[in-house]
Amino acid sequence: MKKQILSLVLCLCMLMSILPASVLAKTDDTISFDISEGSITIENGTDAYTFKVTQGSNTADNIDPATIFEIYGTTTSNTITVSANLVKDGTPLPVKIVLNSVNIDYGCAFRITAEAGAVNLVLADNSSNSFISHNFYAGLQKENSGTGSMLTISGDVLGTGSLTANGSTAGAGIGGTAGKSVSDITITGGIVYANGGAAAAGIGGGYDGGCNNITITGGTVHAVSGGGNGAGIGGGGNTNADFGISGHDGKNITISGGTVIATGSTAGAAIGGGRDGNGENITISGGTVTATGGYYSPGIGGGQHCIGKNIVISGGTVTTTGIGSGTGGGDSAIKITGGNI
Repeated sequence: MKKQILSLVLCLCMLMSILPASVLAKTDDTISFDISEGSITIENGTDAYTFKVTQGSNTADNIDPATIFEIYGTTTSNTITVSANLVKDGTPLPVKIVLNSVNIDYGCAFRITAEAGAVNLVLADNSSNSFISHNFYAGLQKENSGTGSMLTISGDVLGTGSLTANGSTAGAGIGGTAGKSVSDITITGGIVYANGGAAAAGIGGGYDGGCNNITITGGTVHAVSGGGNGAGIGGGGNTNADFGISGHDGKNITISGGTVIATGSTAGAAIGGGRDGNGENITISGGTVTATGGYYSPGIGGGQHCIGKNIVISGGTVTTTGIGSGTGGGDSAIKITGGNI
């Protein structure tokens, strides 16, 4: 019996010696990681319906999908990458990450790959988090799309946590990089600052990219284009005068609550199309919205040369520099049935 106990103790000691200290900071169904100890990758585990996490040269495999990954710490040399994609009986099993004062100023700070599934980010109360990307990457870069690919950003219990996501040149604050569109982003709470790099949207497409299916139901969201004709929330910028090209559209943008402050650049709408992109299916039914378009574009609608299609405002308080088409865009389809504008 004593030999069996000794063997068990030795096995535990060996396990502790191969796992990073941050993985050992585990409470119930939460595993904590210090980003300063190495880059973090979350992918599918070896067994079905499990995750695998690698940090530096250390790996933990076959992690229950209900596990919450808490990340904290500061780095100028490490990043976070999520490629896990679990679906069980037709239902996505999202990667659940709590950002608890994690600050990354390097490379592609936080990347959701094209292979990834759903990702849920929670901003821990009273935490200040930042993703500052370089080399043409988006601050929080989302490459996946389609069914089961939703990125959800939410607040914690009090909703006092914040996230600042800064894209580099051609990269959105939250969304795509150069030439890439983005889809399926939901913000339900917390405080979010999304600052696009030059020619990119705050939330949405990178340079020469559009966006589809952006929903805001709560929290406080500041979305600012980095200049060069991108939208605050919507399509990225364009400098080639490709009038009406769908790649710069901002489509299916819904705001039903929270506080949204969106600012477009020279020829990009605050909410809608970047330059030469339409603003299509934009619905505001609640919340407080301040939308400031660029010199050649409205607060809500199409970018320069393009139109606003199916813009519906039925509630909320909306302050905007205009609703409809950008300069030279032609007629728009606008319906206002309520709200305070």
